[in-house]
Amino acid sequence: MIDEYLKEGNKDAPGYYIQWLLEKGIEIRGYRFSGYWYDIGSSDSYLEALKDFLKETQIEEIQISPYSKIIPPVIIKKVAKILGRSIIGPYAYIGEGCIIENSDVSDSIIFPGTIIRNSTIWRSIIDEKCEIRNLELRKSLVGGHAKIQRGD
Repeated sequence: MIDEYLKEGNKDAPGYYIQWLLEKGIEIRGYRFSGYWYDIGSSDSYLEALKDFLKETQIEEIQISPYSKIIPPVIIKKVAKILGRSIIGPYAYIGEGCIIENSDVSDSIIFPGTIIRNSTIWRSIIDEKCEIRNLELRKSLVGGHAKIQRGD
């Protein structure tokens, strides 16, 4: 039915698809969901879900500089490197294989394989395999494989 809905020129928006089904006389059923449900349709709601999820610090096998600081709660996945004078947290998710050097990351999600150097990242979501250098990112979304830097 989704293909038919879209072929008629309809757009995806909250509730419109269900309304369209009802107008077509299609039977609609609801299901009770037990547990937490998060609508993560925006970056703000995604980051709020992270805060609710992050109750304890989980740090896997990582390399960390003695000059860096971790402020709980955080999740740092294996093979990540926290180098130089970096501050991670609170509320940071650092994906597998990330390199964070001389940077501050808080209230943010950093996907695997991303490199962040000499930067401040706050309330942002950085997709996989990005390179961020010499920047201050606040409330930002960065797509996968992006390379963003200021200066040399």
